[in-house]
Amino acid sequence: MRFAAGKMFSGGKDGKVNVIDYHNRTVERTVDFGRGNIIRSIDCNDSGALLVGQRNGTITCVNGEDRSDIMVSHSDGEVWGLAITPDGKVITSADDNKVLCYKPDERKNVRKVKVTDRKSKARKGGASTMSKYPDSQCSRAVAVNDTYLAVSGNDGAVSIRLVASPDDEVGLLQDAKEWNEVMAFSPDNQYLAVGSHDNNIYVYSTADWSLVGKCSAHNSYIMALDWCAQSKYIRSNCGAYELLFHTVPDCA
Repeated sequence: MRFAAGKMFSGGKDGKVNVIDYHNRTVERTVDFGRGNIIRSIDCNDSGALLVGQRNGTITCVNGEDRSDIMVSHSDGEVWGLAITPDGKVITSADDNKVLCYKPDERKNVRKVKVTDRKSKARKGGASTMSKYPDSQCSRAVAVNDTYLAVSGNDGAVSIRLVASPDDEVGLLQDAKEWNEVMAFSPDNQYLAVGSHDNNIYVYSTADWSLVGKCSAHNSYIMALDWCAQSKYIRSNCGAYELLFHTVPDCA
């Protein structure tokens, strides 16, 4: 709640901010953020502009009929995925069924999309989480190049999107038996490598998203991987402290 200039401003679990005339006890205006967008804090100035903080980490400025989000963040569980686009944007994903895109130079969020609408459980294990969302909606890794955005959930599935229209899924990769902690596109953009907690690295062709091969020499879960500049070798380490090198496309 907030009291200013003879007005009472209140927000609640119903996603609404009510502007109440303190003198006659009537609601003169309601700003509706939609059910599910729980209002946590309000501030205002003498001209009636509002700052509204929501439980999902968003701060919105409301000035008359105009609204603008001045902060957007993750809000449920932990942030797991992190990637940089070729033009310098930052992509993050988390336990809250959100993938966010930021422009660091402007310090603002420029895109928000869902991890998925699927409601699947992890087939085996799954990373611990405090989130209320299904495993499939809790992202564990992201990877991006000029054309594609890859988002992996706690169920081990990898959703492929077009960077130009990230709400649309163009492929779903489901070979991993456990969740994937790391993914990376090759520098020539011909392959996507997916490092899983089932101890394998899955290599896919970006031409048709077919499985090119599986690197299976590690004795524990894959923690990190990267490509050589020529897209011929994958370097990786795992929970058994092994540092291994595989050739692509034979995955030897």
